[in-house]
Amino acid sequence: MSFDITRQSLLRTVFYFLLLFVLFSGREYLFMPVAAPPDGDGTIMPLQALLLRFLSAFPWTVPVLTFLLVFVDSFFLTRIIARNLIFLERTYMPSLIYLMVSLGYYAAAGSVITLAVAFLVMYAAESMILSYKRRAQFGYFFHAGVALGAAPLLYAPAAVFGILLPVGLGLFRKQWRDGAVALTGFLLPLFFTSYVYWGMGEPFSTVVRQIAAALTSEFPAKDFFHGQDPLWGYVLSGIFLTVLVVSLATFVRRRKKMRNRSFKAYLLFVWMLVAVATLFALPGRSLDMLPLAAVPLAMIVPTYFNRRTGLWPNLLYALMMFALLAYNLLPFIRFYQENGLR
Repeated sequence: MSFDITRQSLLRTVFYFLLLFVLFSGREYLFMPVAAPPDGDGTIMPLQALLLRFLSAFPWTVPVLTFLLVFVDSFFLTRIIARNLIFLERTYMPSLIYLMVSLGYYAAAGSVITLAVAFLVMYAAESMILSYKRRAQFGYFFHAGVALGAAPLLYAPAAVFGILLPVGLGLFRKQWRDGAVALTGFLLPLFFTSYVYWGMGEPFSTVVRQIAAALTSEFPAKDFFHGQDPLWGYVLSGIFLTVLVVSLATFVRRRKKMRNRSFKAYLLFVWMLVAVATLFALPGRSLDMLPLAAVPLAMIVPTYFNRRTGLWPNLLYALMMFALLAYNLLPFIRFYQENGLR
């Protein structure tokens, strides 16, 4: 039997996951530490500022929380995919793809915030999928609404994921009662926070204005491939983009053979990708948003590898891993060249 690097067991996947995380965290926290963003510019939510101050006061919690969140996020997403039979074969590749995208390019204190928000988005997506063909089950969309409404309170730009509620209603329920429940759940966290602001003497619209400021304010430009050799960063991004396009084409070709629930679940993640593209097109984009982009990419990118076997999928996946390792190992090589083994 020929060796297929795109299909690995759970044990090997966890082993590779740990190795990659050690590599990514070593790159950022040992050689290129990134300071937490400021919390007084009016575009950062109070809860987000509180967490960032905590992470700045206790820097050792950053890698610990990052590992816990990225591990839970990646395998929670894998569970959603397996539970809804989105792929033909059981695969653990989404967990590795999620790790590659969320931390493979960049990681800092702000990434902890967006990793937590990514979990809320995934929880909302699963709740909407579970509501499919269930009668009088309003709780699913209420929970989804609460999760998506709470997300911008933790990270304001996550407000763009609110579009998933009407999309999910159109895909899974199509009943006005579910829409009313979902809207109530979405507005409840925002209303509660606005009420607290109002009680403190602030305008009731403070939360809305903060979210709008976060989406429209231009942050200081930062090189996407900060500190590393940009060549391998562009190569890795090109491979990801190529596989993304091929995977979407694969989905279009096999859509008629998919179960209805699996097809609708896949479409929900495609709409999530559209929301992410909108997020990165806004002036307030930040590298901290990469864990949010990792959610739809980790679901869509493995489509091609799950559907195909043979030389080309293995070669493409090997090139992706090689570019990823080259991009992340270069800081270590430079460090030892400049400082020696002291």
